[in-house]
This record gives sequence, C-alpha cells and structure tokens, in this order.
Amino acid sequence: MASERGFSFTVYGAPRTKKNSSRLVRPGQKGRARPIPSKAWETWLRVCEIQPLKVIRERIDYDVNCRARFYRDANRGDAVGYYQGLADLLEKKGILANDKHIVQWDGSRLRIDRENPRVEVTLERV
Repeated sequence: MASERGFSFTVYGAPRTKKNSSRLVRPGQKGRARPIPSKAWETWLRVCEIQPLKVIRERIDYDVNCRARFYRDANRGDAVGYYQGLADLLEKKGILANDKHIVQWDGSRLRIDRENPRVEVTLERV
C-alpha cells in the first residue's frame, strides 16, 4: 500500500537465495564457465505472488531503503543471500528499474513461518 513512507507489499512464497547452490554453465566448448541462479530461486521467481502489486504504477528509479521481513520455511541461508535474491526478484518483476536503487536494508529481519512463508516489503525513498 502506498503512503508518505513508501510502498508496502507482500511477496508470497518461500523466499530463496539466488547464489547459494548456483550452477555453472559453459557456453560452447571454449567458453568460460559462468554461474547461473540457483534452481530454487528461479522457481521462486516464477511462482511467487506479489500483493498488492497495483500500488506500484511505475518502476522505481530512485534510491530506496528496502525493509524486508523474510518469513522463511526453514532456518537456512544468510541475510545477504536473501537480500540479493529479493533485490533481483524486484528488478525482474518490474518493481525496480535497477536493484542498485536499494541503498540500504534498515529494518530487515530473518524470521521463520513454516505455514506461511513470505517476504513483507516496504520501499521508502532515501
């Protein structure tokens, strides 16, 4: 929901890190191996639901604080991995013009909710 403080919305689905368990691919026989996102993160990107998405009418192209409460289905991963995974998801879903606009993560926390995994997000202009 939009307010003077920013935009708040929820990303439903078990959050995943992008770089833990990443895979290496080697394009062509002489190409250098390059990492691609973890399969779990790609699945999260594909199946997650963002509500209410209608609040965000245009891609955010200014610096923001991202306050994210990660309610995970298990106690695994580290905060930085979840931050990177969420930032990339917000860019891929068209909420952020570029994830470089997240300049701070003040108020973010890792929690457990096995029954209803999700990420509660507030983006506030800095």
